[in-house]
Formats: sequence, structure tokens, C-alpha cells
Amino acid sequence: MINLFGKFTKTLSTLAIVATLAFPSVYSGAAFALTDEERIKRQEAKTKIPQPKVGKKVAAAFELYSQDLVDEAINALLEVRTSKKYDNAFLNKFIGNLYATVEGKAEEALKFLKLAYEPDVLNYKEQGEVIGILAQLYMMKKDYRNAIKMYQEWMSFTGKEDDKTYLRIASAYYELKDLDKVIAPADKAIAMAPEPHMAPYSLKMASYYERKMYPETVKMGETLVKVFPETKRNWVQLGMFYVLVEDYKKGLSAMELAYKQGFLEKPNEFRTLAQMYSHNELPIKAATIQEKYLKLGVMKRTEQNLKSLANYFLAAKEMNKAAKYFGEAAEMSDKAYLYRRQGEMFFQVEKYGQAVVALKKALDRDVPKKGAVNITLMQSYFYQGKFKSAYATMKEANKYPKARSQVRSWKSYIIEKAKYNGVIL
Repeated sequence: MINLFGKFTKTLSTLAIVATLAFPSVYSGAAFALTDEERIKRQEAKTKIPQPKVGKKVAAAFELYSQDLVDEAINALLEVRTSKKYDNAFLNKFIGNLYATVEGKAEEALKFLKLAYEPDVLNYKEQGEVIGILAQLYMMKKDYRNAIKMYQEWMSFTGKEDDKTYLRIASAYYELKDLDKVIAPADKAIAMAPEPHMAPYSLKMASYYERKMYPETVKMGETLVKVFPETKRNWVQLGMFYVLVEDYKKGLSAMELAYKQGFLEKPNEFRTLAQMYSHNELPIKAATIQEKYLKLGVMKRTEQNLKSLANYFLAAKEMNKAAKYFGEAAEMSDKAYLYRRQGEMFFQVEKYGQAVVALKKALDRDVPKKGAVNITLMQSYFYQGKFKSAYATMKEANKYPKARSQVRSWKSYIIEKAKYNGVIL
């Protein structure tokens, strides 16, 4: 899944530090989930500022930070001692923000920001900033449960909502595999976004898909192609989703549109298009697509791909091509039944000599249903006028009970034809 929340950057922390120095409004109270009345009271409360000696130390540290001397700024603040609850929280917030700008220092940032957060003695705006940064840090650490808790608390505390916050909550639920909980925040993210963004739609679709809610998955796929018609993968996904609900007609329409727009690129996408044609009883189109991309090297010449192609040509009654690709698949895998299929195709188009070669290869590899294979081999010899070979093969076929009725019907016919042609059996 795409990382939907991004990196916690130096820019974010710089903004937080600047906000800290602005000494925003104040409150002293305990509840983080605020009613509207409590929120207004807290916003209007008297502003707290740090003691002068603390303020000077913070200003000096900020000067060091602005010169990219982050370690020096942190060390300077760690030396500050104060007995005032607000001053300590203020310092811890500043130190946490500084640590957040240093790669690999997320744990330290969390430690100090939690120390700033827990007493709830900061100014209203400062407390809201700490809650928001904690949420981001938890998200970075993949501590998704705490991230969700802090994002929800941030919204409750500040009275603010936005699409990005809901998207992060939906993403966190997805990462936790609380898939049913993804939908509500994703819907909020969609509704509140100033312009459409694919991420919440994709999260909803993934939630449905992974819960095997395939009709809902299809609906999300349809929504994606309507909202983001220019995105290639949406069309391909939709075609494949239709397969899940066995709606092959719509699946073919989606895949054909994707193909005509040049959106198909991967081997499995061309394979799916071929399968769609086959399911819609258009085997020659299935064969044409699969053969084209095998020849171009986009699809690998595997046994399965060659066998599928042979079956498409067989369904299209293109026996010569079916024989060709059954033979290629047989040579690749050395499987008896594929040689048998090749032999049967050659027999159908009266290429009896080639049928004999393929059928004998099948028998040499211990093909199942030897009686039926020997009957076809016998007929192949017979139609070439090779009556001795036909007669010998007929006797071999007679060893198998299921073939004996055909042997009886052919025996006198072979003998008669051999005698007519002066062949002694």
C-alpha cells in the first residue's frame, strides 16, 4: 500500500517551533476532548508565557537551530532547570520539536512531546500542536493505534476536521487490518477533499477486496474510472474485478477500452484480455491477442501460455495452429497428454504422418487412456495406407476394454482394405 501520510519533515517541525515562539493562547484544565463551550473558554483563557530566563534560553536555542546547530540547541535546552509546570511543558515541547527534525531521533521526540502533552498545562494552541505532532510521530513509527487515538483527539481538541487527517486515520486502520473501520474515515476524506484524490478511494477498494466483498469492490472500481478516467490501472483493475463477480461481458468492455487506450502493459493484463474474449465466446480474438504478445516477447512462452493459446485456436476450429502450440507446449514440458492433443489436432486436419509422430510420443510417455490413443494412431496409419501398422496398432488397442468395441468395428474393414491392396497382414 502507498505510504499515504508522508515523512515528518524538518519543515513541519520548523513551523511548529515558530508557532511555539509565538506564545499562543492559554488554558489550564484536564479534558482533552472538548465541548464547543469548553473550547471557546480555553481559547479565550489568559495567555501563559515562560519565565524570562526560560524564554531567553529558548530564544538562544532557536538561534542555534536557525544556524543548523540542532544538537547544540538541544543540549542547551536540556541544561535548563525550572520548577514551573508550564515552563517544563514549554521546554519539553520545544526539545521534542527539535528532536523531530533529526533523523533517527523519533523516540526522543516522542519522549519529550509526551512530557509536554500529559500535564495539559500548555496554551490551547500549543497543546493542539503537540497532539498533532504526536499523531504524526506515532504514524511514522507505525504505532497505528496510538496514531489513530491522537488524530481523533486532535480533531476533538481543536474542533477542526480535514481530509488529510481522515485519510491518515483510514490508512492506519488499513495497516492494522481493521478493514471494516477503513470505510468511514475514507468517506470523510473523500467528502472533505477540495479536489478528488485517489488515495481514499483506493483504501476503500482495498478494504472491500481484502474482505472478499467483491460486488462492493466492483462498485469502487467503477467509481475510480469515472472520477479518474485518465489513470491506466483503474481500467485494468476494473476489468479484473468484473472477473471476480463473473460478469465477463462488462469485464471485456473494460479491458477492451483499456487496450484501445494503450493502458495494458503487463503480461497478466494481456492474458486477462485474452481470457475475457474466451469467456465471451470469441476464441479467435483470444488467440490473436495471446499469440501477438507471445511473439513480441511480452508474454513468456511458458507451458501454460502455450497450452492456453492452443486451446483458444482449438475453440476457434483453427486445428493447424492448435497442433502447433500443443506441440510447443509438449516439447517444453515433455508431457504425454500434450503430445496426444497435438496428434489429435493433426488427425483432424488429415495430417496423418504428423499425427503418428505425435501420438507415438504420447504413448512412449505412458499417456493415460492408451486404448483411445491407439485407436487414433491406428486410424492415422490406415488413412495413409499403412495397413500392417494399422493392424498391429489395432491389436494393441484391443488390450484395453474400453477400446474393444471400436476394434471390432475396424477389424474387418482393415483386413478387407489390406486384401484389396494386396497387403498380407
